Amino acid sequence: MSSEEQAYTILDICSAAEKGDTALLKNVIAAAPHLVRQDTAANDEHQAIHHAVYGGHTEAVRLLLAAGADPLNGIYPHREATTAYAMAQDRGMTDIVEVIDAWLSEHRGASSAGQQFTEAAEAGDYDTLIRMLDGQPDLINATDVRGRTALFKAIDRGTPSMVNLLLDRGTAVDHRDANGESPLAACLFHSWKVPEDQYAVYTAIGGILIGRGAPYTVWAAAAMGDVEGVHRKRDEIEEALQDANDPHPVTVTAFRGHAEALHLLLDAGADPDAPYTINVAGETIDQWGQPLWLACNRGHHEVVELLLKRGARANVALYASGSAVQWPYQAGNRRTADLMFLYGAVGDPLSYCLIGDMAALSEHLAAHPDEGKSLLWSALLAGNETVVEHTLTHEPPVPKEQQFTLLSQAIRGWRIGNLKINNENWDRRSLQRNLERLLDHGFNPNLRNNRTSRADFTILHHLAAKTCNAAAYGHTEEEMINFARVLIDAGADVNALETQLMSTPLAWAARQGNGTLVRYLLSRGADPDLAGSAWATPMAWAERKNHEDI
Repeated sequence: MSSEEQAYTILDICSAAEKGDTALLKNVIAAAPHLVRQDTAANDEHQAIHHAVYGGHTEAVRLLLAAGADPLNGIYPHREATTAYAMAQDRGMTDIVEVIDAWLSEHRGASSAGQQFTEAAEAGDYDTLIRMLDGQPDLINATDVRGRTALFKAIDRGTPSMVNLLLDRGTAVDHRDANGESPLAACLFHSWKVPEDQYAVYTAIGGILIGRGAPYTVWAAAAMGDVEGVHRKRDEIEEALQDANDPHPVTVTAFRGHAEALHLLLDAGADPDAPYTINVAGETIDQWGQPLWLACNRGHHEVVELLLKRGARANVALYASGSAVQWPYQAGNRRTADLMFLYGAVGDPLSYCLIGDMAALSEHLAAHPDEGKSLLWSALLAGNETVVEHTLTHEPPVPKEQQFTLLSQAIRGWRIGNLKINNENWDRRSLQRNLERLLDHGFNPNLRNNRTSRADFTILHHLAAKTCNAAAYGHTEEEMINFARVLIDAGADVNALETQLMSTPLAWAARQGNGTLVRYLLSRGADPDLAGSAWATPMAWAERKNHEDI
């Protein structure tokens, strides 16, 4: 790294972008181009393009896009609402929106018709899909702003009939999106959070795609568990291991639970840890163990055993993902959990709190005393009332600067739902009671998120941004309202304004289309007109997001 490159920091490029200082911005980009897509910090995902939008500087946005900025990168924990593109649209920054639209069209083939068509597929709206195709057949390969065709949306939905419809109409089976992902990869390496019965549906869709012309590589054969196919294409394995476009062959094969196919990959020299690196706020961090983590998550004992025997490390390193052994241990899969422990896996306080194993928790903290500092965090996420009550009563008071994160854990814990927890005494209502405990012990419900000065939302805002997802988590509207009630009864300001979206909790609920919460907040005194700007009123959000009922 040159001395000139070292002289510039992420704060320099963000400041130049927000001030519209194009001369400085050009200098920083020329000397340190990596800063264009770098997060401000490990706990702050603001990038320079977000600051260019905050400042309303069209030319700064144009320069950053030309240098590789992504206008669709959002900021945790509300990424969808905080992309540069979304924030410019919401603020009515027409010039910036036009610049981003032109970039998306040139680099990702996006168009308004393509967006409408792919949204129809995402919604499962067959009538609109067919009507649009009948009127404009070339829409079949139109893409959204992320370079994904309607076929990707049909796969995401897990609907074979829509997949077949689109293939019959001529959609490209080998199209790759802006991240280089193919439809087959999206199908066979889908989210692990989908309901159990959907896994077989994705396998069936994978077969459809292959039967309709998706390239049948060694990666595809391994992902489908085709041992003969992997053997026949074994000369392709080394190249597949180096291909960054698709998920690592070992990872997807472990995820799908294909032990025999995995055996062939490992025999060919594949690393059972499937190591890679990620960049977090300019720091390169080594990662390993995703195959083992996913195999443990899915309960594939044979795969877990094979990976461990072939040298996989039992203690994985996956950013913000926890341990691998947590999955079989929490689910009561003693056979796999014991195997992991025998190979040296170390448990974690979150798992012990979920299961209620106080003996294991005590021994763990004795061996790892530093983890006692985050015990309350784990207990809240797990809904462990005993540990929460003990910690609040017998440990030193929690510093004010840590309280917001702990309050949010009860809300985050609520989103765990009933995911494979082997504890007959586990009661999801414990999460609400633990939130009440925090408030009873003096936690302030009007504290602000302190990750950044701009993302200064309250816990009530945070709750309003969470939509009920009964299919994935078993949430109920009653729970959502109970959390709001607990917070407001404890003094949460129902009309608090935050800086980033200039909105109240009511406006956030309106943005999400959460009618039940909108009605409840209005009943508790929420101002239907209050906002930091005209574009941020609850009505403005509801209208922009087409929530007609709100």
